[in-house]
Amino acid sequence: MAAPQQNPTINWQATNLNEEWKNFKDHAQLMFKGPLKRIGEEEQCAYLLIWVGDTGREFFNSWGLADADKKNISFLVGKFQDHAAPTKKHNFRTLHLPGEKTAGRRNVRNFRHGSPQSGERL
Repeated sequence: MAAPQQNPTINWQATNLNEEWKNFKDHAQLMFKGPLKRIGEEEQCAYLLIWVGDTGREFFNSWGLADADKKNISFLVGKFQDHAAPTKKHNFRTLHLPGEKTAGRRNVRNFRHGSPQSGERL
């Protein structure tokens, strides 16, 4: 007698969504290679959409996919993978000089602790 299978699940609020997706995908692939190896691609897509839960299906419905893409397991896995991939965050460093403005011939290098150099006008 075969042991009962646990379905793959994913936590879409995980702090490391990329790692969560990799674990989910690995489990799903094992299911498709093992107990579900005899099902077709369209059925695999249906299982995937069941396993990703309500949140995953909201993403799926927001993509506006063509009917052919909805039945392509590789395409769907790629779309979910793209969604789970970390986004690039660009950090911009800025120098804030509160209340200071350059005027006339003064430039940023001439600022000395918030007071003008001798003989300089603000």
